[in-house]
Amino acid sequence: MDRNGFHETYGRHELTYGRTDDALRRLFRAAARALQAEDASLAKSFAMAPQAFDRFYADSNHGLGYDLFETTLVYFIFKAWIPLTRVAWEQGYEAPDLKWADLVVYDKDDAPKYVFEAKWWMHETQLKRKQLLKEAVKLLDWAGDHRRFLLTFWYSDYASLEEDLLAVDDFRTDAHKSSNITFTKVFFGAFPTEIQAEQWASRQGYFGMMVLEVASDG
Repeated sequence: MDRNGFHETYGRHELTYGRTDDALRRLFRAAARALQAEDASLAKSFAMAPQAFDRFYADSNHGLGYDLFETTLVYFIFKAWIPLTRVAWEQGYEAPDLKWADLVVYDKDDAPKYVFEAKWWMHETQLKRKQLLKEAVKLLDWAGDHRRFLLTFWYSDYASLEEDLLAVDDFRTDAHKSSNITFTKVFFGAFPTEIQAEQWASRQGYFGMMVLEVASDG
């Protein structure tokens, strides 16, 4: 564990918070591991491209920073969780109209235990904050006593890691003031990724996954 409280394992940096029990920690570590493996696989594919393609791929990030769709990232997590728990991908529910949850983990009686929505969080803007709140409201629409989580993804410069995490706290404070919704940090995982296409990058890039538990005050 380094001075910032990170646990480092296999090139990943991880932080766990308050209500992260062993079962959840296992799932989130598996998710981070699956994303890291896919990042490496994608980077390997770019590296295998012939030199004649270098110019064509020069403007692309050669990892998960390629801006894959959220549903693609969720699919990698779904595959990693299949051997670990009862899990469904893109699960429908009535609330009161039909909606879809990105991931649902079920208990031994096949009742929802954990419900997840996923969102890219690349830009710290008021619009993005409204989008995150909208995802939280969607999670709360599924009635029941199951726990609800927002999986957020971004890539950035390691030099900005501390600032990026402070932005999460700022959002949590602002969101609670403007609504009756709380966002509690549960898990953060990060690993190196290639972000050559970004003009703002000054050193090694990282891909991050922050898990926030969503709950309503009233």
